[in-house]
Amino acid sequence: MLKNARRMGLCAALLVASLTSAVNADDCDMVTPQFIDDGMLQQFSIRCDLPFIGFIQVAASSTFSPSFNFPIRASKKIGDDHYVTISLRVPWNIENIASEFWFRGLALDANGGTHLAGPAPVPVGIGDRVYLNAAPDAGKNLFVIEMEFEENTESWDELTVESDYTSLGYYYWSGSDHFTNDTHGRIVYRFKVEAAGRYALAFRSGHFGGHLNNDCWCAWDDDDSVKVLCGQDGFWRWQTTEENGGGFKKDLSVGVHTLTFAARSNEFSLDRFHIFRLEDYSRGEIEDETLTASGHEYQ
Repeated sequence: MLKNARRMGLCAALLVASLTSAVNADDCDMVTPQFIDDGMLQQFSIRCDLPFIGFIQVAASSTFSPSFNFPIRASKKIGDDHYVTISLRVPWNIENIASEFWFRGLALDANGGTHLAGPAPVPVGIGDRVYLNAAPDAGKNLFVIEMEFEENTESWDELTVESDYTSLGYYYWSGSDHFTNDTHGRIVYRFKVEAAGRYALAFRSGHFGGHLNNDCWCAWDDDDSVKVLCGQDGFWRWQTTEENGGGFKKDLSVGVHTLTFAARSNEFSLDRFHIFRLEDYSRGEIEDETLTASGHEYQ
């Protein structure tokens, strides 16, 4: 343990020394990342014109004291840009202590030279969280949202009992049945539509008991809630059906819309959900739990 701590301290010292000696590069800009948060977890993507190497350093102020260092284990190139995604789970919650946080890192040019990427500030959330299109680079319209991205209410318990859930866990309704009203356990998700069209919902759910405990209430925007169910037993299933037998769909205009979940059946579980424009995706493409989660902004 002590040896590991010393090693981490040495790595941090080397990073700071490298960052101090690195030269700011005009061709290596860092942009405001899209990030998700859940409690003490902060996850975000960073873009740079050059590939990152070594560590990303994150702090709550421009002085970078205190700061936390995260090794880069994976990166992705989209077009001419390079992306890395890191997750912070630290003993302080950035949103509670600062209006912004800062990050910086080293990037490598074609000649093997290093350049300082950043430092750059990122505004921390003010207002309502609004989820963004997860597939803009593919020219498609998709929102990939984990249930636990928004705070659970009433008797929605966040669990990790059933295996193969995505992200940090899933929500399980431990309260009573509410077959006649949609006023219990309401959770609202806001998302920003960039291309108008007919959108549908696909949720990843779980339950046992056949036609029992297999549903919840759902509503687009200010519409009345309807019963949306999964007719297949087990964990996890993508079947998402409105009570009348069709899919849960709506024509959405450009702008911010809402999807509201409310409790209906006891022992029903929800892991994540996808909102997608029907003309962009087949059912096989959308029922994929490996799709990358949406980023968000605040409005």
